[in-house]
Amino acid sequence: MPQPDAKTVETAQRRVAVAMGACMAVTWVPLVGGILAGAVQWRLVRALLLDLGRPADRAAIETLLWFFGKKMLYLNVATYAPTVGPAIQAVLTYALGQLVIRCARHDDFVPTDEQWLELRWNEIESDIFSGENVIASYEHFSGKPFPRRAKTSVVAVVDAMSAAYRRAERLPGIAGSQHAVGGAIHRGTRVVARWLGALRRRRGSGGN
Repeated sequence: MPQPDAKTVETAQRRVAVAMGACMAVTWVPLVGGILAGAVQWRLVRALLLDLGRPADRAAIETLLWFFGKKMLYLNVATYAPTVGPAIQAVLTYALGQLVIRCARHDDFVPTDEQWLELRWNEIESDIFSGENVIASYEHFSGKPFPRRAKTSVVAVVDAMSAAYRRAERLPGIAGSQHAVGGAIHRGTRVVARWLGALRRRRGSGGN
């Protein structure tokens, strides 16, 4: 596959920045904030695959979301914290976007192969867990300053996330539990996908 040019990659990164802002905004919505953020992330994955010339079929989208959700399973819980939740959601959205972009730009593209996804994850892991990278990427590609109420805490949040992630990966039984709960995430993602599809069809038919 021909590598996407710099302009195409910039467009993809701009989508990530926009999705970060959207996820931070909807995280504040009581009760349904997590569901809305999940919908934003599903649409982000689809758009990135299309931008970078990869098949945006449901299997690819769901597998990428399932793999990422499994990796970040225990960190996702912290998005419900009232003070740092939006900042964590922004970091998770950034990380998801970087994973999809890295996978889509690889010479091979086999998103249904978990071992292949693991290799791609290892290639970007250090970049993901850098608060300075998250902020710099958002500000560069969105053209906006990082929200002040989140900026002051995001570096500390990312450092804490990095430490928690690495501790969790070393704990006995964590991998097995993530696989089990990851299945529930996968099923939930399919529900979101069907809901989005129904919404698009309803809009396409003029609401009739």
